[in-house]
Amino acid sequence: MVSREILETENKLMVGTTRFERATSRPPAVRATNCATPRTQLVYTKTMRFIKKHKFWFVLVGAALISFALCLVLAAGQQLWFDESYSVVVAKKPLGDIISLTSVDAHPPFYYLLLHFWGGLVSWNELGLRALSIAFYSASIGLMLLFISKLFSKKTALYSAPILVLAPFLLRYGFEVRMYSLASLVTVGSCFALWYALKTGRNRYWVLYGLLVTLGVWTLYMTFIVFAAQFILLLARTIKRRGKWLKQKWLLVYAGAIALYIPWIPTALHQMTGGALSGANVTFGINQLINVPSFGLIYTTSDQLDFIYWLLLVTVLAAIVVTAINVTKKKLVDSKKLLFLSMHFLIPLALFMIIASPIFGWKIYLERYLAQLIIFGYASLAVVFSALAFANKAKPRYSAYIAIVLVVLVGTANLFEAGNFNYQRLDRPANRDIAKTLSQYCDQSIVVDDLYVYTELAPYMADNCHYYFSSPGEVDYNGGYAPLHGSDRRIAKPSSINTKQLVVVTEKDQASFVPNSKYTKLSSQKTTSRNLSVYTRN
Repeated sequence: MVSREILETENKLMVGTTRFERATSRPPAVRATNCATPRTQLVYTKTMRFIKKHKFWFVLVGAALISFALCLVLAAGQQLWFDESYSVVVAKKPLGDIISLTSVDAHPPFYYLLLHFWGGLVSWNELGLRALSIAFYSASIGLMLLFISKLFSKKTALYSAPILVLAPFLLRYGFEVRMYSLASLVTVGSCFALWYALKTGRNRYWVLYGLLVTLGVWTLYMTFIVFAAQFILLLARTIKRRGKWLKQKWLLVYAGAIALYIPWIPTALHQMTGGALSGANVTFGINQLINVPSFGLIYTTSDQLDFIYWLLLVTVLAAIVVTAINVTKKKLVDSKKLLFLSMHFLIPLALFMIIASPIFGWKIYLERYLAQLIIFGYASLAVVFSALAFANKAKPRYSAYIAIVLVVLVGTANLFEAGNFNYQRLDRPANRDIAKTLSQYCDQSIVVDDLYVYTELAPYMADNCHYYFSSPGEVDYNGGYAPLHGSDRRIAKPSSINTKQLVVVTEKDQASFVPNSKYTKLSSQKTTSRNLSVYTRN
């Protein structure tokens, strides 16, 4: 009896122990984790849903940020050249002087006014100044991708992103301390606004379009050829539809844009006819025509094309033509929308060729003046190859798409190697390096015998540096040297210098500024294309 009771008691204890162990066998950390899992899963699920819902915007912003970072990396190794230095010299002036100086030069004042305020914010830091242009550049990439998504599809825009981000020409003029990237952003915005104005007929889009047209010609005169292309498209559309001219909103928009530009029209006419334009000396010929795809795709001039690059360029151009015909013929993309986009590149390019042909004789700087229209060429190219890539889901044709991306990547690699090489003067700016060498003589006298070189070096020279330029006569208040008119930095005669040491900077081997007999040359050195001669007083 006793043994039976003991056994029963032990069994009960074992059962109780088993239940207790089951209740307490899970470690506290595990129990806590299990309790938190639903919350973690909920946050994860909501995050993924948000990302999936707004995936396109993440890609869009990501593409803009990548383009900004890529351009910034490229810009970090580049030094200012004359046009950029001129921008800085003018932008540092008071607002009234900025208006006055730009009125006697080759461009309108809006960008210089922006740079004036921006430069103060970044303390005129070189990379900080470039960041303003890079911001406009990356914004134009993002806006163009958004426009492609509205015009075609989000998928097309996603496929277009690599081509636009890697586009070498856009990268090159994206970091320039000039108005080109801003002009590109304005023309893309005008195209976007015009499309919505035509699509919806709403007045707000027409007003926005008119304001962008006005802003464009206040920024860069060459935006005019893009707006001229839009005018031609609107004119053709009205004639085709036999619309009543008095009811055309676009005519009123252009009238409003002209009205807003009236204060500057006399100045613009003077700039076009009064000799304020810079000394360009090239008309649009066969070499310049070849340079458009050559620079745009592989960033190589027609003069630099060897057999391999010629073969690559011809093959790519043939592939582009065949692909464009194939895509439109098979209706893989809306041909009317593609035409609207591509005409923003083709019509301005044709107008460019006409006004800069030997017949009219208008001299040009081809590369930089393509900045506001070539983005439409890249966009059209991206749309065509993107449409071909995912047209057939069963047999995607990624090979052609990947090939065109690789070609553009070759151009980007060539750009990183070339940097901001000046193809007109055939040199690479090294003004920061030269200024660093000259800085040890800042308490003496530094005389530059060339106005071009003086302007290039000016942003790098300290304000308290005894830095002068040689000019026997007063500098004319006209063109790119107008900021030097009336300057107290002008040295008219060598006898004006009386410091212990004197450094003469010249671009040529033979200096036009020759110190008088009280100075003896100590040494001379050549830094890139500049000659530095050090003199000491007897």
